[in-house]
Amino acid sequence: LCGFCTSIMWGGIFNLAVEGLGKYLAAASGIFMVLVCGGGLLPLLQNWVADMSGFMTSYWVIIAGLAYLLFYALIGSKNVNKDIPVA
Repeated sequence: LCGFCTSIMWGGIFNLAVEGLGKYLAAASGIFMVLVCGGGLLPLLQNWVADMSGFMTSYWVIIAGLAYLLFYALIGSKNVNKDIPVA
């Protein structure tokens, strides 16, 4: 269920991430597309944690990822460079 909700948010997250990048837009969008691999790597990390310490503890991996998404949505996506106009 978390993956489904995160996949719906991807369009908004991507737009927030590339907004106002100007000439760096192409490079940044390429990097963000590579970071999609995290969606495939986090379950592997969660599996490893589950093997080491139990499945209940392994959910902290997912909670950490979702907490970072919340941080980025609330604080990290703010335009701190006032020289780049944001439409």
